[in-house]
Amino acid sequence: MLRDAIATAASWLKAAPPGHPGINTIAARIVELASHPKWEVRHDVAHLAGQTLHPAFDASLSNLVEDDNARVSRAAVQANIRRRDAASSAGRGKQYDDKINAALDDIESRFGLPGRQAV
Repeated sequence: MLRDAIATAASWLKAAPPGHPGINTIAARIVELASHPKWEVRHDVAHLAGQTLHPAFDASLSNLVEDDNARVSRAAVQANIRRRDAASSAGRGKQYDDKINAALDDIESRFGLPGRQAV
């Protein structure tokens, strides 16, 4: 149930227009879940953080990178990389970003996270 709510929030954040007053509230509530006792919830928070550049996720991602659960830690590392990639391409057009991210995703699927980081 909680994981479904995180997925719904992720979809909403993607669709919300920039500057919408609810963005900060939703982001803050999701960040609170970064210390949830269930690793699956922390994993979902890390995954969602990789889909947004909202600064509310910065501190929680740093903590999740060092999570005791390897899956959570790996998801947080991947989220940081995706956020870095998105931030570095923010000045370019969306179509260009999509091509770059698709290429990086392909490299990651073939060579793993170290391959993506190397590129």
